[in-house]
Amino acid sequence: MSNSSEKTQEAGEAYQIVQTAYKERICLPVEFRINQIKRLAYAIQESRQLIYDALFADMNQHPGEVDTSTINSLIWACEEYVETLKKLAKPIKPTVRQVGFMLYDSSILPTPLGPALCIGPFNYPFKLALEPMIAAMAAGCPFVIKPSELSPHTGKLLKNMIEETLDQRCYRVILGEKEVSEQLLEKPWGRVIFTGSTRVGRLVGVACAKTLTPCALELGGKSPVIIDETFDIELVAKRTFVYKTMNCSQTCTTPDYILVPTALQDAYVAACEKLLASWFPAGELDSDTYGKFPTEGTIDRLERLLDQTEGTIIKRGLVNRERKRMGISIVKNVKETDALMKEEIFGPILVVVPVDSIEYAIRIVNNQGSSLGISIFSHSKKTIQRIIEQTQSGTILIGDCVQHAIMDHIPFGGVGESGHGAYHGKWGFDLFTQPRPIVRVPASAEILLNARYPPHTPAKRKLLRLALLPLSLPFSKPGWNRKTVWTWWIQRKGWKLGIVLAVVGLVLQTWKRRTV
Repeated sequence: MSNSSEKTQEAGEAYQIVQTAYKERICLPVEFRINQIKRLAYAIQESRQLIYDALFADMNQHPGEVDTSTINSLIWACEEYVETLKKLAKPIKPTVRQVGFMLYDSSILPTPLGPALCIGPFNYPFKLALEPMIAAMAAGCPFVIKPSELSPHTGKLLKNMIEETLDQRCYRVILGEKEVSEQLLEKPWGRVIFTGSTRVGRLVGVACAKTLTPCALELGGKSPVIIDETFDIELVAKRTFVYKTMNCSQTCTTPDYILVPTALQDAYVAACEKLLASWFPAGELDSDTYGKFPTEGTIDRLERLLDQTEGTIIKRGLVNRERKRMGISIVKNVKETDALMKEEIFGPILVVVPVDSIEYAIRIVNNQGSSLGISIFSHSKKTIQRIIEQTQSGTILIGDCVQHAIMDHIPFGGVGESGHGAYHGKWGFDLFTQPRPIVRVPASAEILLNARYPPHTPAKRKLLRLALLPLSLPFSKPGWNRKTVWTWWIQRKGWKLGIVLAVVGLVLQTWKRRTV
C-alpha cells in the first residue's frame, strides 16, 4: 500500500473514532475537559525546546518569536479555560418578558457541536492548530488536526505530542498531502476551522456547504495602516516596520500597505531604512532571527510583484533560493491601481501609499475589501472615530499592529473576504457549541394552555393575548408630542400604578382599623 493510501485510510479511521467518541459523549463531562486541557498545557510547557527546534526547522522562527507568538499564548489559553470552563458550561437563564411563559422553567445549555476539524496553516503551524483545538476541547468536542504539509517537522511534533498526552479516542492528528484534507472535507463535521488564503478558503467553504458543515475561516486580506500628521513618524515606523521582519512577514495580520500623508512619506521611508540598518547590520539574509519561506514559489510570486510595480523601489530585497529567503523590499509612491495592491502581499515588501487626506485613505481601504485588522496611528479622536465608522474589518488597533492576534480577552476573526467566525476565550467556546434551549412546561401551566384548545372563543383569544402580547408597545410612537406621550405612559403604566395604589389603600385601611 502506498504512503498516500495509508494516510487516507488513517484519516477515515480517525474520523470514525472521533464520531464514536462524540456519540458516546466521552468528552462531555466538564472534569474530563479540564483534565485534558491541563495535560496539554503541561505538555506544551515541557516540550518548549522541541517546539523551538520544529519551528526553526520549518520557518526559521527564533525562540523569542516562538515564545511570544505561540507558546505563551497557548498556555494562557489553557489557563483561562481551566479557570472559567465550569462557569461557561453552566446553563444560562434567559430573561422572560411574556407573562404566559413565566410559569415555564427555561434555560440555554451550551452543547458541543460535534467532532471538529482544523486544516492548519504553514506560517504558525503549532499555534494555529492547537489554539482552536483548546477551544474545542473546552466546548466538549472531539478534534482532528490536519497540519500543513509545508511544515513537516511541526506536524510530526504535534502528532507525537497529542498521541502521548491526550485521549486518543477524542483527539487525533493526521499527516499527509492535500488529498488527505480533501478526503476529510468530504465528511460532515460539527465545525471546520481553516486558516489560510482567501482562494483556498473559498474551496473549503464550498466543500463544507456540500455536507452542511459550519465552517470558520480566518483568511487575512490586505490589512492597512492609516497614519496622520498627529503621530510621531519615527515611532510609527518602528511599530509597523518590525512586522516586516517577523516570520518573513508571513502573518495574516501583518500590515499589508501603509497609507501615509504625502508630506510625511519620505520621512517614514527614511525611518524604516534606518531601522533596517540598525536591526540587521550584516543584512537580513545572514541573520539567525530572520525567517524563511516554505517553498521557492513564494519568492517567485513576490519577485513578480516587484517586477510589475510602478512604484519607486527604494530597496529591493536580496534573494537566497537555496535557503528559501528573501530580504525586505521598500516601495514608495505606490498607487491604488498598482500590482502590489491587487493581492495580499504575505511577504517582506513594505508598500507605502501616499495620500492627501483621510477621506482618500478611507476610500482606498474600502475599495480593498474587509481585512482582519486596520491599524490607526493618530491622536485625533475625530479621525479615529471616522475611520471606525466608515470602514469594515475584523479588528481596529490604535497605536500598534498585529497584537490583537495574541490577546485572549477579545475575539479574533475576520469579516467578509477576511473570513468569518471568531475564537479566543469565551468566543472560542461559543464557536464550538450550540446554544441549546431547554424548556420545562409544568402541569400548572394548563390554566393558560387551556385557551389553545378548541373551540376558540373570544374569551380564550383574549386570555392568549394577555398571556403572550404586551398590553401596548413598550415605547412611545416616534413623533408624538409631550401630551400624547404622557397619555401613552398612563395607559402603559397605569395598571401598575393602580395596583400599587390599591395595595397602599388596603394597608392604610388595615392600619386604621387596628388603631380604632
